[in-house]
Amino acid sequence: METEEDYQSLIKVLESFDVTVLRPVIGDREQHIQDGMILPPPSTPRDYTAMIGDRFFIDDRPGFGDAYKHICDHISEQGNSITKNANINSATVFRIGKDLYCGAPEIDDQEIWNAVRRPNWPAQIPKEFVNKLPPRLINDTKAVKYVQDFISQHHLNISNMFPDYRCHFYDFQGHIDGCFCAVKPGLIISLRDIQDYSVTFPGWQVVYLEDSNLGLREEFDIIKHKNKGRWWVPGEERNEGFIQFVEQYLPRCVGLIEETVFDVNSLVIDQKNVICTTFSDEILEAYQQHGINPIPVNVRHRYLWDGGLHCMTSDIHRESVQQDWFPQRSISPG
Repeated sequence: METEEDYQSLIKVLESFDVTVLRPVIGDREQHIQDGMILPPPSTPRDYTAMIGDRFFIDDRPGFGDAYKHICDHISEQGNSITKNANINSATVFRIGKDLYCGAPEIDDQEIWNAVRRPNWPAQIPKEFVNKLPPRLINDTKAVKYVQDFISQHHLNISNMFPDYRCHFYDFQGHIDGCFCAVKPGLIISLRDIQDYSVTFPGWQVVYLEDSNLGLREEFDIIKHKNKGRWWVPGEERNEGFIQFVEQYLPRCVGLIEETVFDVNSLVIDQKNVICTTFSDEILEAYQQHGINPIPVNVRHRYLWDGGLHCMTSDIHRESVQQDWFPQRSISPG
């Protein structure tokens, strides 16, 4: 109930700026259950959709069914093409003008496990890809090689799919929209050690945020030792029945919120208005300098669903003209 109330608050703000909101359709209860567990609802569309130019990308997810059929129909009616299951989404592919900033693609744990059981894998260990592996596969040389090949092929696919864009590839840990946000031309909000912005965004101001400070909060420390820091509902740290329910039935719906900084995961309406759940003094000062109006919208259970305002939305049409912010570039600086 509270999650839906927060969605309605967000919709109200968006519609006050004349933004048209389309929502997926939730199907029957049975289609959202698999192997006795509840499947993730279609609540974070940016994690599996992207609109790049006049091309819409969407990945099928278990339990979605026809949740996005009416939205895809609307997109098609506007003269856009639709590509399914290309592993392209705007959580890992971030477009700014004519530049695409691409992080590491999502790789299914079971897919890696199945692949490395094939014979005749070379025993090569590209260490720079070890951190992409789930813990049980970190020391498996076949798994490491599989991830290396998977990422290399994915980057090649993106370059081939978008010949009219400059594609930049980086070793982002997690989703790009959880690492940095280009609020407007000239201003970026970012975690530290993400990229060399003097190269990728020369002349732009960068406001750096510290990593999540959840570990310093006594209440979170209580639940962290029970669920490995994956989720948190404030006030329920000692509710053993609730904890057992989430761990047993919702493990696919949660993430790893100990690593998430929601100040980065903001939704830019236009160059003067940004929707955010929280913002630090440093961000507020930068917004004031750039004439930006921060609009707070509470997402009370973001620490359960591990999804911020940017994750909860996905742009399918913006009324603007695409600009090239770095026309002097001919090749990727990355």
